[in-house]
Amino acid sequence: MTDEIPGSADAQRKTKVFISYSRVDLEFAKRIVAALEERRLEMLIDVSGIEPSEKWWQRIKQMITQADTVVFVLSPEAVASKVCGEEVEFAASLNKRLVPIVWRRVGESDVPKALRELNWIFFDDAQRFDQGIVQLVKALETDIHWIRRHTQFTEFAQRWHAAGRPGPGGLMLRPPLLIEAEALLIALRPRDAPDPALLREFVAVSRQAFDQEQAAIAQSQTNLVALAGDAERERGNLVTALRLCVHATQKAQGRGADGSRVAASLAAAVGQSDWLLMLTGHTARVRSAAFSPDSRRVVTASEDQTARIWDAATGNEIKVLHGHRDQVYCAAFSPDGRHIITASHDETARIWDARTGNEILLLRHHGPVMSAAFSPDRGRIVTTANVARIWDATGREIRVLRHVEGRMESAAFSPDGRRVVTTLSDYTARV
Repeated sequence: MTDEIPGSADAQRKTKVFISYSRVDLEFAKRIVAALEERRLEMLIDVSGIEPSEKWWQRIKQMITQADTVVFVLSPEAVASKVCGEEVEFAASLNKRLVPIVWRRVGESDVPKALRELNWIFFDDAQRFDQGIVQLVKALETDIHWIRRHTQFTEFAQRWHAAGRPGPGGLMLRPPLLIEAEALLIALRPRDAPDPALLREFVAVSRQAFDQEQAAIAQSQTNLVALAGDAERERGNLVTALRLCVHATQKAQGRGADGSRVAASLAAAVGQSDWLLMLTGHTARVRSAAFSPDSRRVVTASEDQTARIWDAATGNEIKVLHGHRDQVYCAAFSPDGRHIITASHDETARIWDARTGNEILLLRHHGPVMSAAFSPDRGRIVTTANVARIWDATGREIRVLRHVEGRMESAAFSPDGRRVVTTLSDYTARV
């Protein structure tokens, strides 16, 4: 795979410009070349006068591929030239930037379609040659960083295409170049730049190849950890076996690997332990867990910004509660089991429909919300952040419980709903 661009000090590389012109306009083309070379641009131009041949055309295509921009000298002979037309067509197929410059006036309908709708720069007035060069240089240097990188990546794509589009292991991009190429196509592409079809396909194939490679590595790693867990289980080291199998399960879930082999090892370890189930699916630390009032479901809260509802008999995931923008510290069912309340570092507590997983109510604090709980009659809610707040079922704030020192960590209603107990960071609890 390709992982570096030789000489990729982009700021030091000269802008490369290919000149497409009719032989009749050679002297004018040479004047353009000289003026641009004075401004430190690298010019690519065929001045040999050799009759077109297969070898000659391959050289022309190579120069166009290497160029950042193709400048087309418009004249009656140029727009009538078959070779010039093929040069424009090939440049357009690579999504090269095309800059038409008018040397001698032509009818617009005679101009190739790829050039017709672009802004033309006029050189037909000999007295304004210098002004035309200034305008041309400005056009050539616009978005030049994107164009240079596009040129370099297109050369990779052309090499891949010419080699028969080999699969994984050959001529593919890989990070960090793969990430840069993806950004080039999506986030960094100028609004007026054409969509580079071949490059886009090359990057997509590279991403697929790299992801497959990483998935194979992840699969191998998780299977090795699961095998280590099996070995510890057979030695009678059940605690170590469980830890290894749980770790393997987390790695498989986090990397999208096939977890069947890992699941078998985990099931064997759990079968020899006093565990009934293991609930797996979170991708970060689980901060709290609670049963529903009928013990048929479990709700968990995690630093992966979600809460999840599980079947307590099978361990199957029922719903994922998405909406928090930061880690979720706690989750609990309402006394009738119809609702769930969650508390999050994003300074909100949220109430959800436990059946559908839809968000019903949003409660805002000034600071991370550490806990939330329903009253026994489900008519009130208590949440804790830097203060504790009591709310009614509609989300209206009823009361604020403050303390001079320490942060409120958690709160709960008494069984009769008449009192609230809070815990604080100053090592005390208050009723």
